[in-house]
Amino acid sequence: MSKGSLYAEAETVQTAMNIMMADRNITTVIPNDNTTGSLGANTWTNLPAGNDAASLDGILRKATTRFYYCWDRDGKVYAQNKTDGVWAEPEDAKEQSPCKKAPPRP
Repeated sequence: MSKGSLYAEAETVQTAMNIMMADRNITTVIPNDNTTGSLGANTWTNLPAGNDAASLDGILRKATTRFYYCWDRDGKVYAQNKTDGVWAEPEDAKEQSPCKKAPPRP
């Protein structure tokens, strides 16, 4: 698995989150990140959670992704990482583990 496949899939999940939030006219979702002690997610049939949120599986056109992801309350998605505040490598996100702090926004 390459960095390119991780980055491409992460971008697809972020786009799906953005579309869902815009379609539902919401600005926040329940975070799945280091502040909640959550595990990374790769099954989207019931996620993200929150008032008026909708699952991403319909937008992604599949129920699961290859890698695991975390997100903050604003819907900023990032690949599950092993170290706080760094961009994930494919090895970091290929098996479920606790969400760490998000990397800085570009």
